[in-house]
Amino acid sequence: MCCGNQKPPVPNEAYRASGAAPATALSLAAAVSPSALRQRRAGVTFEYQGATTMTVVSPLTRRTYHFAHPGARVAVDPRDTPWLTFTPHLARAE
Repeated sequence: MCCGNQKPPVPNEAYRASGAAPATALSLAAAVSPSALRQRRAGVTFEYQGATTMTVVSPLTRRTYHFAHPGARVAVDPRDTPWLTFTPHLARAE
């Protein structure tokens, strides 16, 4: 349930007083290792184990994955892996 925007925003002075800085996209990107980026770009493959065809739209990335026939393998965005793992008739391909 939403708080209804009843919480006051944290003023910038609170960050300055604590010595912490708010995270920025640049500081977060710098924390990702090159090997993690390569793995992320490589993707993960899922195999369809159903009887016909299936199209899945990820609620996270909004990507559409189409499995054209039984046994079809599709490379997916690694961010969608946890969600697709629990999708019926899909299995992570080795």
